[in-house]
Amino acid sequence: MNEDGQPGVIAPGHPDYDSLRATFNAMLDRRPAEILVCSSVSDVVAAVRRARQTGLPISIRGGGHGVAGHCAGDGSLVVDLRGMRQVAVDAQRRVAVAAGGATWEEYDAATQRFGLASTGGTFVDTGVAGLTLGGGIGYLQGTHGFAVDTLAGVTMVTADGDVVQASSDGNPELFWGIRGAGANLGVVTGFEFSLRPLGALYGGEIDFPLSSGAEVLRIVRDLAAAAPDELAFQV
Repeated sequence: MNEDGQPGVIAPGHPDYDSLRATFNAMLDRRPAEILVCSSVSDVVAAVRRARQTGLPISIRGGGHGVAGHCAGDGSLVVDLRGMRQVAVDAQRRVAVAAGGATWEEYDAATQRFGLASTGGTFVDTGVAGLTLGGGIGYLQGTHGFAVDTLAGVTMVTADGDVVQASSDGNPELFWGIRGAGANLGVVTGFEFSLRPLGALYGGEIDFPLSSGAEVLRIVRDLAAAAPDELAFQV
């Protein structure tokens, strides 16, 4: 934070610049013009308005797990949401609200305390935001749908720097658009998910030699056609 209470600007030459610009994919060496680490919705508003003033394109960093490295574009202003990782659960309403920088590890830890869940990522360090806005496959998708299917509403900052809510009851067209459009329509700072009870889960890994690949794929194909919705697997 600077003296005005706004998110501080991290630019090349700052001691934290290299660590903050690093992405999940170490093969990428992206160099954004500025990084603003946000800890509140008002910080995000300030970051978006700064991008408008400076003319810099925006990159949005949630969990930062994307292999393509879209969270840190060259020459962009990175709206870094890693300071916004809260997850709140209303067990009575069966609703969870996750901030834009939360990971599935943090989300699952919060919901599992109440025996509730929704479809999340298969890697715990994946961000809630990126996975959900892109559709969101996960181990519970057979019975719960994709992550985006359990999304009940969002709070987001538009390109104009306005804070809006979107759901099936308010701004329904915007809500329709973000479910699959990724971060193209704004910076989502809060996600509200519908939860369902979750009992015991059983899982494991079976390894086969590469020489058995064709046979294994045939078995998986036949199994997928006959398997119950509760069975999830990846090859």
